[in-house]
Amino acid sequence: MVAAFLGYFVFAQSQRIGPIRKDKVSDRSVPEPEELIFAIDDEIRDEIIHTQETFIKQASDLELVCPSFTDYGKKFIRSFKLHPDYYIQTALQLAYFRLHGKPAPTHQPATLRQYYHGRTETVRSCTMEVVNWCKAMMDNTVPIQEKKELMMAALKKHIQLMEEAKNMLGCDRHLLGLRAISQSAGIPLPSLFRDTAYTKSLGGGYVMLNTLIGYTPAPAAVAPKVPHGYCIAYNIQPDRLTYSVSAWKSCKETSAEEMSASIHQSLRDMHQLLMTS
Repeated sequence: MVAAFLGYFVFAQSQRIGPIRKDKVSDRSVPEPEELIFAIDDEIRDEIIHTQETFIKQASDLELVCPSFTDYGKKFIRSFKLHPDYYIQTALQLAYFRLHGKPAPTHQPATLRQYYHGRTETVRSCTMEVVNWCKAMMDNTVPIQEKKELMMAALKKHIQLMEEAKNMLGCDRHLLGLRAISQSAGIPLPSLFRDTAYTKSLGGGYVMLNTLIGYTPAPAAVAPKVPHGYCIAYNIQPDRLTYSVSAWKSCKETSAEEMSASIHQSLRDMHQLLMTS
Protein backbone atom coordinates (compact mmCIF):
# COMPACT_ATOMS: atom_id res chain seq x y z
CA MET A 1 0.00 0.00 0.00
CA VAL A 2 2.94 2.35 0.51
CA ALA A 3 3.76 2.10 -3.19
CA ALA A 4 0.11 2.64 -4.10
CA PHE A 5 -0.16 5.81 -2.01
CA LEU A 6 3.19 7.05 -3.32
CA GLY A 7 1.97 6.60 -6.88
CA TYR A 8 -1.24 8.45 -6.07
CA PHE A 9 0.71 11.30 -4.42
CA VAL A 10 2.91 11.70 -7.50
CA PHE A 11 -0.17 11.73 -9.75
CA ALA A 12 -2.01 14.25 -7.54
CA GLN A 13 1.02 16.54 -7.45
CA SER A 14 1.45 16.37 -11.22
CA GLN A 15 -2.21 17.32 -11.64
CA ARG A 16 -1.79 20.27 -9.27
CA ILE A 17 1.45 21.55 -10.79
CA GLY A 18 0.50 20.98 -14.40
CA PRO A 19 2.85 20.33 -17.33
CA ILE A 20 6.55 20.92 -16.68
CA ARG A 21 8.02 23.53 -19.02
CA LYS A 22 11.70 23.39 -19.86
CA ASP A 23 11.88 27.18 -20.14
CA LYS A 24 10.46 27.75 -16.66
CA VAL A 25 12.37 27.32 -13.39
CA SER A 26 10.44 26.43 -10.24
CA ASP A 27 10.12 29.26 -7.72
CA ARG A 28 10.27 26.85 -4.81
CA SER A 29 13.61 26.66 -3.02
CA VAL A 30 14.60 23.07 -2.32
CA PRO A 31 17.60 22.27 -0.12
CA GLU A 32 20.40 20.29 -1.70
CA PRO A 33 20.24 16.57 -0.91
CA GLU A 34 22.64 15.19 1.66
CA GLU A 35 24.11 11.71 1.62
CA LEU A 36 23.34 9.74 4.77
CA ILE A 37 26.25 7.61 5.94
CA PHE A 38 25.22 4.52 7.91
CA ALA A 39 27.65 2.72 10.19
CA ILE A 40 27.17 -1.02 9.61
CA ASP A 41 29.03 -4.09 10.80
CA ASP A 42 29.78 -7.32 8.93
CA GLU A 43 26.58 -9.00 10.11
CA ILE A 44 24.40 -6.24 8.69
CA ARG A 45 26.47 -6.11 5.50
CA ASP A 46 26.02 -9.87 4.97
CA GLU A 47 22.30 -9.56 5.58
CA ILE A 48 22.04 -6.75 3.01
CA ILE A 49 23.78 -8.94 0.42
CA HIS A 50 21.50 -11.87 1.26
CA THR A 51 18.42 -9.66 0.97
CA GLN A 52 19.55 -8.32 -2.42
CA GLU A 53 20.08 -11.84 -3.74
CA THR A 54 16.68 -12.97 -2.45
CA PHE A 55 14.98 -9.96 -4.01
CA ILE A 56 16.62 -10.51 -7.41
CA LYS A 57 15.64 -14.19 -7.35
CA GLN A 58 12.00 -13.47 -6.53
CA ALA A 59 11.73 -10.49 -8.87
CA SER A 60 13.05 -12.53 -11.80
CA ASP A 61 10.32 -15.11 -11.15
CA LEU A 62 7.51 -12.55 -11.22
CA GLU A 63 5.31 -12.25 -14.31
CA LEU A 64 3.61 -8.86 -14.43
CA VAL A 65 1.31 -7.34 -17.04
CA CYS A 66 -0.26 -3.88 -16.82
CA PRO A 67 -2.92 -3.53 -19.53
CA SER A 68 -5.89 -1.21 -19.97
CA PHE A 69 -9.46 -2.16 -20.84
CA THR A 70 -10.81 0.69 -22.94
CA ASP A 71 -14.27 -0.55 -24.02
CA TYR A 72 -15.94 1.23 -21.11
CA GLY A 73 -15.39 2.37 -17.53
CA LYS A 74 -17.21 3.47 -14.40
CA LYS A 75 -19.47 5.89 -16.30
CA PHE A 76 -21.11 3.02 -18.17
CA ILE A 77 -21.32 0.83 -15.06
CA ARG A 78 -22.92 3.55 -12.95
CA SER A 79 -25.49 4.23 -15.67
CA PHE A 80 -27.04 0.91 -14.56
CA LYS A 81 -26.91 1.97 -10.88
CA LEU A 82 -24.17 -0.57 -10.17
CA HIS A 83 -21.11 -0.04 -7.97
CA PRO A 84 -17.99 -0.12 -10.20
CA ASP A 85 -15.77 -1.83 -7.61
CA TYR A 86 -18.19 -4.70 -6.93
CA TYR A 87 -18.79 -5.04 -10.67
CA ILE A 88 -15.06 -5.50 -11.33
CA GLN A 89 -14.73 -7.98 -8.48
CA THR A 90 -17.46 -10.09 -10.06
CA ALA A 91 -15.74 -9.89 -13.44
CA LEU A 92 -12.49 -11.15 -11.89
CA GLN A 93 -14.29 -14.17 -10.47
CA LEU A 94 -15.61 -15.03 -13.92
CA ALA A 95 -12.17 -14.50 -15.46
CA TYR A 96 -10.56 -16.99 -13.08
CA PHE A 97 -13.38 -19.51 -13.44
CA ARG A 98 -13.19 -19.33 -17.24
CA LEU A 99 -9.42 -19.85 -17.21
CA HIS A 100 -9.13 -22.55 -14.54
CA GLY A 101 -12.56 -24.18 -14.49
CA LYS A 102 -13.03 -23.72 -10.74
CA PRO A 103 -13.65 -20.92 -8.21
CA ALA A 104 -10.80 -19.21 -6.39
CA PRO A 105 -10.52 -18.39 -2.66
CA THR A 106 -10.31 -14.61 -2.87
CA HIS A 107 -9.36 -11.79 -0.52
CA GLN A 108 -10.70 -8.32 -1.13
CA PRO A 109 -9.81 -5.79 1.58
CA ALA A 110 -12.60 -3.70 3.09
CA THR A 111 -11.57 -0.54 4.91
CA LEU A 112 -12.34 -0.10 8.61
CA ARG A 113 -11.39 3.58 8.59
CA GLN A 114 -14.59 4.58 10.39
CA TYR A 115 -13.11 2.93 13.50
CA TYR A 116 -10.24 4.21 15.64
CA HIS A 117 -7.03 2.53 14.44
CA GLY A 118 -9.16 0.61 11.95
CA ARG A 119 -7.31 -1.14 9.15
CA THR A 120 -8.98 -3.75 6.95
CA GLU A 121 -11.31 -6.73 7.03
CA THR A 122 -11.55 -9.48 4.43
CA VAL A 123 -14.42 -9.67 1.98
CA ARG A 124 -14.77 -13.28 0.86
CA SER A 125 -15.90 -12.38 -2.64
CA CYS A 126 -16.00 -15.97 -3.93
CA THR A 127 -19.62 -16.66 -2.95
CA MET A 128 -22.09 -19.39 -3.93
CA GLU A 129 -23.98 -16.73 -5.88
CA VAL A 130 -20.97 -15.78 -7.99
CA VAL A 131 -20.05 -19.45 -8.54
CA ASN A 132 -23.58 -20.21 -9.76
CA TRP A 133 -23.32 -17.28 -12.15
CA CYS A 134 -19.90 -18.37 -13.42
CA LYS A 135 -21.21 -21.87 -14.10
CA ALA A 136 -24.15 -20.43 -16.01
CA MET A 137 -21.86 -18.20 -18.08
CA MET A 138 -19.92 -21.27 -19.19
CA ASP A 139 -23.14 -23.08 -20.21
CA ASN A 140 -24.44 -22.10 -23.65
CA THR A 141 -27.83 -23.66 -22.89
CA VAL A 142 -28.61 -21.13 -20.14
CA PRO A 143 -30.75 -18.21 -21.45
CA ILE A 144 -29.13 -14.77 -21.43
CA GLN A 145 -31.86 -13.33 -19.19
CA GLU A 146 -31.18 -16.02 -16.58
CA LYS A 147 -27.46 -15.26 -16.74
CA LYS A 148 -28.23 -11.59 -16.16
CA GLU A 149 -30.41 -12.39 -13.14
CA LEU A 150 -27.68 -14.59 -11.67
CA MET A 151 -25.13 -11.80 -12.20
CA MET A 152 -27.37 -9.34 -10.36
CA ALA A 153 -27.76 -11.84 -7.51
CA ALA A 154 -23.97 -12.17 -7.28
CA LEU A 155 -23.57 -8.39 -7.19
CA LYS A 156 -26.25 -8.09 -4.50
CA LYS A 157 -24.46 -10.66 -2.35
CA HIS A 158 -21.16 -8.83 -2.77
CA ILE A 159 -22.76 -5.59 -1.58
CA GLN A 160 -24.05 -7.39 1.52
CA LEU A 161 -20.63 -8.86 2.35
CA MET A 162 -18.86 -5.54 1.83
CA GLU A 163 -21.28 -3.72 4.14
CA GLU A 164 -20.85 -6.41 6.79
CA ALA A 165 -17.06 -6.24 6.56
CA LYS A 166 -16.97 -2.43 6.75
CA ASN A 167 -19.12 -2.56 9.88
CA MET A 168 -16.92 -5.05 11.76
CA LEU A 169 -19.20 -8.00 11.00
CA GLY A 170 -16.60 -10.00 9.10
CA CYS A 171 -14.92 -13.07 10.56
CA ASP A 172 -11.33 -13.16 9.31
CA ARG A 173 -9.68 -10.52 11.49
CA HIS A 174 -11.45 -11.93 14.54
CA LEU A 175 -10.22 -15.44 13.71
CA LEU A 176 -6.73 -14.09 13.08
CA GLY A 177 -6.74 -12.52 16.54
CA LEU A 178 -7.83 -15.77 18.17
CA ARG A 179 -5.16 -17.67 16.27
CA ALA A 180 -2.47 -15.20 17.34
CA ILE A 181 -3.58 -15.41 20.98
CA SER A 182 -3.47 -19.22 20.95
CA GLN A 183 0.02 -19.19 19.45
CA SER A 184 1.39 -16.61 21.89
CA ALA A 185 -0.13 -18.52 24.83
CA GLY A 186 1.28 -21.83 23.67
CA ILE A 187 -2.20 -23.32 23.22
CA PRO A 188 -2.52 -26.08 20.58
CA LEU A 189 -4.01 -24.73 17.35
CA PRO A 190 -7.82 -25.12 17.54
CA SER A 191 -9.30 -27.67 15.14
CA LEU A 192 -11.16 -24.95 13.22
CA PHE A 193 -7.91 -23.69 11.72
CA ARG A 194 -7.06 -27.20 10.49
CA ASP A 195 -10.51 -27.87 9.05
CA THR A 196 -10.56 -28.54 5.29
CA ALA A 197 -13.35 -26.02 4.69
CA TYR A 198 -11.32 -23.30 6.40
CA THR A 199 -8.02 -24.04 4.67
CA LYS A 200 -9.65 -24.36 1.24
CA SER A 201 -11.59 -21.13 1.57
CA LEU A 202 -8.97 -18.68 2.80
CA GLY A 203 -7.12 -20.18 5.73
CA GLY A 204 -4.62 -21.92 3.47
CA GLY A 205 -3.79 -18.72 1.59
CA TYR A 206 -5.97 -16.94 -0.95
CA VAL A 207 -5.50 -17.75 -4.63
CA MET A 208 -6.56 -14.25 -5.69
CA LEU A 209 -5.92 -10.91 -4.04
CA ASN A 210 -8.07 -8.30 -5.77
CA THR A 211 -7.95 -4.71 -4.64
CA LEU A 212 -9.15 -1.34 -5.84
CA ILE A 213 -6.34 1.21 -5.71
CA GLY A 214 -8.40 4.27 -6.59
CA TYR A 215 -10.11 6.07 -9.41
CA THR A 216 -7.02 7.71 -10.93
CA PRO A 217 -4.39 6.42 -13.41
CA ALA A 218 -1.84 5.96 -10.58
CA PRO A 219 -0.45 2.41 -11.02
CA ALA A 220 0.32 -0.27 -8.43
CA ALA A 221 1.13 -3.98 -8.32
CA VAL A 222 1.64 -6.66 -5.68
CA ALA A 223 3.10 -10.16 -5.93
CA PRO A 224 0.81 -13.19 -5.43
CA LYS A 225 0.58 -14.51 -1.89
CA VAL A 226 0.73 -18.19 -2.83
CA PRO A 227 2.77 -19.99 -5.54
CA HIS A 228 -0.35 -20.77 -7.61
CA GLY A 229 -2.05 -17.41 -7.11
CA TYR A 230 -2.67 -14.05 -8.72
CA CYS A 231 -2.73 -10.49 -7.51
CA ILE A 232 -4.87 -8.00 -9.39
CA ALA A 233 -4.71 -4.30 -8.52
CA TYR A 234 -7.00 -2.02 -10.49
CA ASN A 235 -8.22 1.53 -10.81
CA ILE A 236 -11.51 2.42 -12.44
CA GLN A 237 -11.64 5.54 -14.57
CA PRO A 238 -14.64 7.08 -16.35
CA ASP A 239 -13.90 5.46 -19.71
CA ARG A 240 -11.51 2.61 -18.93
CA LEU A 241 -10.08 0.14 -16.44
CA THR A 242 -6.34 0.10 -15.83
CA TYR A 243 -4.94 -2.76 -13.82
CA SER A 244 -2.00 -5.04 -13.11
CA VAL A 245 -1.97 -8.84 -12.97
CA SER A 246 0.90 -10.69 -11.34
CA ALA A 247 1.72 -14.41 -11.24
CA TRP A 248 4.79 -16.55 -10.62
CA LYS A 249 6.64 -17.79 -13.70
CA SER A 250 7.66 -20.94 -11.84
CA CYS A 251 4.00 -21.99 -11.56
CA LYS A 252 2.82 -23.84 -14.67
CA GLU A 253 -0.85 -23.48 -13.68
CA THR A 254 -1.03 -19.69 -13.82
CA SER A 255 -0.40 -17.05 -16.46
CA ALA A 256 -0.75 -13.30 -16.00
CA GLU A 257 -1.15 -12.83 -19.77
CA GLU A 258 -3.94 -15.39 -20.04
CA MET A 259 -5.64 -14.05 -16.93
CA SER A 260 -5.59 -10.55 -18.41
CA ALA A 261 -7.18 -11.79 -21.64
CA SER A 262 -9.85 -13.60 -19.60
CA ILE A 263 -10.60 -10.40 -17.66
CA HIS A 264 -11.17 -8.53 -20.92
CA GLN A 265 -13.52 -11.25 -22.15
CA SER A 266 -15.45 -11.27 -18.87
CA LEU A 267 -15.97 -7.52 -18.99
CA ARG A 268 -17.27 -7.80 -22.55
CA ASP A 269 -19.60 -10.65 -21.54
CA MET A 270 -20.99 -8.57 -18.69
CA HIS A 271 -21.49 -5.62 -21.03
CA GLN A 272 -23.55 -7.88 -23.28
CA LEU A 273 -25.70 -8.98 -20.34
CA LEU A 274 -26.36 -5.40 -19.26
CA MET A 275 -27.38 -4.42 -22.78
CA THR A 276 -29.91 -7.27 -22.81
CA SER A 277 -33.37 -5.88 -22.10
